[in-house]
Amino acid sequence: MAELLIKSRENMKRTIVLFHGYGKNRDIFASVGRAFSRAITDADIHIPNAFQECAEGGYQWFPFIDENVESWKMAYYDVEPQLEEYVANIVQEKKQTYDDVTFVGFSQGAMISIMLGIKLQVKAAIAFAGQLLDPNISVNSNQPKIFMAHSKMDKVVPISEMYSAEKILQSKGLTVKTFISKATEHVVDIDMIKVSDDFLLEQNSH
Repeated sequence: MAELLIKSRENMKRTIVLFHGYGKNRDIFASVGRAFSRAITDADIHIPNAFQECAEGGYQWFPFIDENVESWKMAYYDVEPQLEEYVANIVQEKKQTYDDVTFVGFSQGAMISIMLGIKLQVKAAIAFAGQLLDPNISVNSNQPKIFMAHSKMDKVVPISEMYSAEKILQSKGLTVKTFISKATEHVVDIDMIKVSDDFLLEQNSH
């Protein structure tokens, strides 16, 4: 899988993996990675392209079939083994554990961040403008710590999806923090980045 790598500015202690949104690519999400690297100076940041090309251009982690969330869930589980293998290779190469890893995703990538983060029990998972694909997902740990940020007026993924995910994940024993941006579009804005930086720095202090 083709990826960009932003090397840590200090001795590398942890890894952040960024998952871009549907129809996007690693280059578009690189600005988010660079923003994180300015605050989180001890992390290598990996920004891969998704597995599949979209007919409209860009890449997708899994196909979106109509507005059928159940089909999205099944499509995610079909590619989950590939995602696990990708992250496992990074962890093994760096001689780390999943407790050294944080996932960050936007939109479809945010779905990956939450779902795969729970499966692998990584340190933290950040979801920008995302939603929980499987409300019945099995949670066997108090990790990851989850941060969700959403634009109040997002018309692509309604903010109600964040509230729903927060309620479900907290009921399963996970710690979930949320942030509402004043942005009016389906975006990652500077306020989301700043608050997620603080979240990551807090996790690193534990």
